[in-house]
Amino acid sequence: MNKKLLKLDSMFLSKAVNEEGDLIIEGFANTTDKDRAGDVIVQEAWGTKSALPNYLKNPIILAYHDHSHPVGKMISHQVTDKGLHITAKISKAAGQVYDLIKDEVLQAFSVGFRVLDADYDSATDIFVIKDLELHEISVVSVPMNQESTFRISKSFDSDDELETFKADYTKPIMSTKDLETEEFSMDPKELQKTIDAAIAASAAKLAAEAKVKADAEAKEKADTARISVVVKSQTENLVADLEARMKVSAEAGAKAIAELQDQIIAKNDEIKSILAARGNKMEFDEHKHAAGSYNMNDMTDAFLLAKVCSKDLFGTKLGTNMAKAVNSSSSGQVSSDKYEQEVTSSLYEDMKKMLTVQPLFREVQLTSATQVLPINPNATSAGWVDPANYGAAATTGPELTKSLTEIILQTFKLAGKSFITDETEEDAIIPILPLLRDQLVEAHSDAIDLAFLSGSGSANNPTGLITRALATGGTSVNTTTAKADGTVKVTAKMLLQTRRGLAQWGLKLNNLKIIVSQDAYWDLLEDTEFQNVNEVGNLATKLTGQVGAVYGIPVMISTQMPAKAVSATYAVLVNTTNFLVPRLRGFTVQSEYSVESQRRLIASTQRLGFNSIIADKGVAVATYAAA
Repeated sequence: MNKKLLKLDSMFLSKAVNEEGDLIIEGFANTTDKDRAGDVIVQEAWGTKSALPNYLKNPIILAYHDHSHPVGKMISHQVTDKGLHITAKISKAAGQVYDLIKDEVLQAFSVGFRVLDADYDSATDIFVIKDLELHEISVVSVPMNQESTFRISKSFDSDDELETFKADYTKPIMSTKDLETEEFSMDPKELQKTIDAAIAASAAKLAAEAKVKADAEAKEKADTARISVVVKSQTENLVADLEARMKVSAEAGAKAIAELQDQIIAKNDEIKSILAARGNKMEFDEHKHAAGSYNMNDMTDAFLLAKVCSKDLFGTKLGTNMAKAVNSSSSGQVSSDKYEQEVTSSLYEDMKKMLTVQPLFREVQLTSATQVLPINPNATSAGWVDPANYGAAATTGPELTKSLTEIILQTFKLAGKSFITDETEEDAIIPILPLLRDQLVEAHSDAIDLAFLSGSGSANNPTGLITRALATGGTSVNTTTAKADGTVKVTAKMLLQTRRGLAQWGLKLNNLKIIVSQDAYWDLLEDTEFQNVNEVGNLATKLTGQVGAVYGIPVMISTQMPAKAVSATYAVLVNTTNFLVPRLRGFTVQSEYSVESQRRLIASTQRLGFNSIIADKGVAVATYAAA
């Protein structure tokens, strides 16, 4: 429990905007103020060897403790008798967060840290934290306490977790309250022998009792395990079979569900428990709906079930029960259209969480499939004025003229589909709805990242980053000495050399990102110049996000990079400001019943594209050595 990540809040003030447009804020990331409960981080905690060194290697500022949402960095800090005072730079690229801070809507810091040493007094229920490791600093909208005070119990999910944490830091105190003075005539050595014998006898008795209890618990656990293993293995095999056959094709998945329908219904609860225990690949929003007791996960299940069964959202048994629960707790009746909008938005957000490449770029909403965007490709310099022209028209210098150019933003339709046979019962579909959700979202996320990396640019898909760099050639392609057979490994220096191919587009580190293959990442872990995620901060996520840095440039992993081979690309360096993601339509799920084939079609679609602002600029690739 001492590894629990805690959070503590304080206030900051906006200070100024620098020449680059970045917002400078300052304030106490943490203060030594106590709340009424007395919990506090003392000043000395920030001066230990553990508190700041790891954080200072990459002093990132996050928004809302979201590791995928960096907004700036700490540029200076000072430990005072009041606490940890910092000055931070918020990037103008932070968008809405930047505006909210500037408008003084966001005004709170929050630090995430791990307790390394503390004192807990059970009599007064007070924590005094004496040593810690700072993980991150965030700007937040609603701090735990506006006065930089907190209650340590707020950071735990249950009372049991809190009690375990308290036990780690409770110091035993020798009390003499009930001791009475007594005269002893016994020889001190004999007295010590008596005491030792009593302690030994008591310890032996306790050990014997503990062994009897442990043996009984172990036997009960073993008996339960033997029973559950048989059931679980059968059900897990069923789930694995369904997953494998659903990934082959929509037809194979539909056939598998129909063939295994009776087994699915019989093992309904076991399938649900297995999927819940191992967790979906997506992290769905678990907040409760304002009008009832159903959460977004339940709403998504009901929505997909209705699409599969070609019914209204509240036309299935699951939907009917949800409607009753929601409407019984609300003065108004809810519509299926409202829920459909929420669910499709939720599916779209879940798909974005699984993407590595697309979130790196700005998204532009279009009103038509293609749209013309005027651009200013080059800057024009102002002119120096001759003093002899002061007071004349030439005082303001020469007239600045500019020839604007334009680019055409284009979107492409992305679609995936599944089938369910007409004979499939609703009770057989409900347990495997998480698999259907995964299938819908994964199919789109995999296709988008693959297209943004290696898309051919044909009539039906966008041109990917690798395709653009290889077509440009020259310094945009760095054929390194790394070999596909592994005899020469990928190094951070090779990636730095690839950066040269970006020319002026590679100068600003804040605009650069590196995307590598899994094989290249394993090589980089053996290179001392590569900063693994534990050295740049707690930034990694389950499937996507930053896993390290090369000379200050964030490194991400994509499973959609080309396979390891001679002359194949293993790394992409991109200036994200030169690329846009035009979007016409978000994630949409539709269904249709085919009378001829006696089955229901579930189709998921969206329409988006991938465009460069300045052609042939902003991307370079590193490839394995040529044969």
